[in-house]
Amino acid sequence: YVIVPLFAVIAARAMHEVYTKALRVSQVALVLLLAVVAALLAGWAFPEGGVPYLAFLVCGVIGAGVVHFLAPSRSTHFGFSFWAMVFINVLVNGHIYPHLLSYQANATAGRWAREQGLTRDRFLSVNVGGTALNFYTGYTVTYKFNADEARPLIKLGMVVYTNEENLSQFNEHGPVPVEAIPLVNYNVQLLGLDFVLPTSRAGTLEERYLLRY
Repeated sequence: YVIVPLFAVIAARAMHEVYTKALRVSQVALVLLLAVVAALLAGWAFPEGGVPYLAFLVCGVIGAGVVHFLAPSRSTHFGFSFWAMVFINVLVNGHIYPHLLSYQANATAGRWAREQGLTRDRFLSVNVGGTALNFYTGYTVTYKFNADEARPLIKLGMVVYTNEENLSQFNEHGPVPVEAIPLVNYNVQLLGLDFVLPTSRAGTLEERYLLRY
């Protein structure tokens, strides 16, 4: 978080001080590579709803490239890089990030609890949770380590957020929930190729549940 902006500043200074052909070509190649990766993520890895963002990216990058090709100069070269990165970031923040967020069960459970109007005394997490859960609910969710600790607190009208292991414990030893709403979870901080590939994604997901009583 600290070193990357420093590299960006150093690279920006180098572009103005050393304007060689090799630097110009490598800069354009790197930007195009990033655009291709972003396009693959939107069009193949997470295709649902990605067409408008993909079209925006392709048209924007081509337009900026045409301007630089017709009037090549230091300013149009900078403009191509700048606008291409803007288009890439719009795609990443507008399309890819929301898709990744849907695989974060803590955020999904927190938003759901808030939409349902669940207060602190009606929502409980068992062996799962984190800052995202607290952030989206708007309060610190009561946490218990296992089903045994949670049982005395469960009452009619409550919702328990937990994993598959504790769901089995509740089903076997009570209290049995009225409904188990399934969620999927993936630790996006450790994003791997197996998750990005649609063919292997299912095997990387952890099951979590919202148990209604």
